[in-house]
Amino acid sequence: GGDDDGSSNDVQRVVLEAYDALAKNGKPSAGQYTTLCGFVMTRGGDDDGSSNDVQRVVLEAYDALAKNGKPSAGQYTTLCGFVMTRGGDDDGSSNGVVVALGTGCKCVPAHRRDGEGYVLADSHAEVIARRAFVRWLMEQARAAAVGERSSAFERNDDDNDDGDDDGEAWCDAAAPFVRARRRGALVRVRAGVEFHMYCSQPPCGDASVFDRPDARRRASRDDTEASISGRDGEVLKRAKTIGAGGGGAGATGAKLLVAPNGAVDPERGELVQRLGAARLKPGRGEPCDCMSCSDKLCRWCAVGFEGALMSSVVREPIFMTTIVVAAPKVFDDLGAHVESGQDVDDVRANVLDALRRATETRMIHVEGASSLRRRPELLCAPPSDASLASYEGMTNGDRIACPTTISHIHRARNSVTGVDAPATEVTLGARGYKLGYKHVPASTSADASLAGQVPNAAKFAAQICPRFTFARFIDVIKTFATEHPGLAARNAITQVVVGTESGSTPSTYADVKRAAKRLSGYGAVDLAQRAPETSPLRHWVDSARKMAAYNTFAV
Repeated sequence: GGDDDGSSNDVQRVVLEAYDALAKNGKPSAGQYTTLCGFVMTRGGDDDGSSNDVQRVVLEAYDALAKNGKPSAGQYTTLCGFVMTRGGDDDGSSNGVVVALGTGCKCVPAHRRDGEGYVLADSHAEVIARRAFVRWLMEQARAAAVGERSSAFERNDDDNDDGDDDGEAWCDAAAPFVRARRRGALVRVRAGVEFHMYCSQPPCGDASVFDRPDARRRASRDDTEASISGRDGEVLKRAKTIGAGGGGAGATGAKLLVAPNGAVDPERGELVQRLGAARLKPGRGEPCDCMSCSDKLCRWCAVGFEGALMSSVVREPIFMTTIVVAAPKVFDDLGAHVESGQDVDDVRANVLDALRRATETRMIHVEGASSLRRRPELLCAPPSDASLASYEGMTNGDRIACPTTISHIHRARNSVTGVDAPATEVTLGARGYKLGYKHVPASTSADASLAGQVPNAAKFAAQICPRFTFARFIDVIKTFATEHPGLAARNAITQVVVGTESGSTPSTYADVKRAAKRLSGYGAVDLAQRAPETSPLRHWVDSARKMAAYNTFAV
């Protein structure tokens, strides 16, 4: 919004670029001037300007990063980025600033979960990027506390706020907490600030499963024996493929979750996959217990993207204005890439239908849950490079998954050096530690935690790991308590954190996280999503090791 929004900048930019591309003949010479006018056509729909802009700034930010951690020849990864736009400012942010970015497609096996909060258990791009986004939000909150310029937040100084200016509560389940949250929040999002999410391919899980009526009709006739080799020349590889016409997409390797204890059905031999179902992460090695990216995205669209801890600090849940997903490439019968036509339109429609089902429509019939959800605009962008999507490599068999993961934060204070700077780190996805980690065999049992196998776990831990993220959150709370004691006195989580300092037993990560969920309404919304028997998320797996880790480190 505002006079200087992204639209005005984009229109000016494309006109000036067109003018600059013209020959000199007719242009003003030295000592002359003229005026310029141009007419620009934009086209709505799947390939509209908004999706292209979000995709462009994320890809530009990714390209600007060093090569370390990126796929080498014969490898692929996936990319996710969070973009902030802000109307009314002439600092470039109206065009979009990438505030957090992540790559990756690996997870730590379930039996190697960390018990100390140092390991990144889930290193899929969407999860890494979201962790980086939460860490960036903490940096922005701290900047607001000490009087520095915060791009995202301003202090929530109005202690008479009754919430009427924001209309109704974002959901009925959270209604009892809304007024207290708004009044007691430490920061609020600046007017005009919006956030957008980009994924270089559909998130694993339900968003990767295309609804194919033709296949479902065949399956209904008990014709499931043709599931792998197919018939009539159709190939249905279990990983990710509905053949060349679908760009190698349409199915997911994520495993169908069938029981609360984490039991899964890999759906091998099935012609079609169940729509709307919750799944655990895909993988051919040791099993993990991480929920699919589609399920996590579904959850974030209800509780907010800021996380449980920051929900106790920010006045309103932070939702995405748009979620942009790149479409898979489409190839003709000769293997040539097709950029337009009915096949392309069909694939893009499939991508948006699956994304909408994964984030919204599968929850419609869950009593009390549908009204809790924010509905971002879902957009489809042009296909990604082969190195940023799994489809081509898995279909052609010429690429393998990149073992490394990149996390990038626009600006963050290093936990060790105390210096504010763009923070980029490379981790090993299947290990959850920074690049440079060397495996030290456990001297006890095969399922000893990774932290027990590393001489100095903190040395190899990423800044976005749970332990360092929690430490940064505590620093934000204490800074507000010191710099703005009156504001902090209204904030319930501040009393939980600061109050423990005079007690004999410090609050653990688990204590603070449970309190934040209870006080902000985050927990009530989350429960409404997962508790009903009709919810596809009812078997959500909360790892026992993850829960144990919450109790191991304190304020």
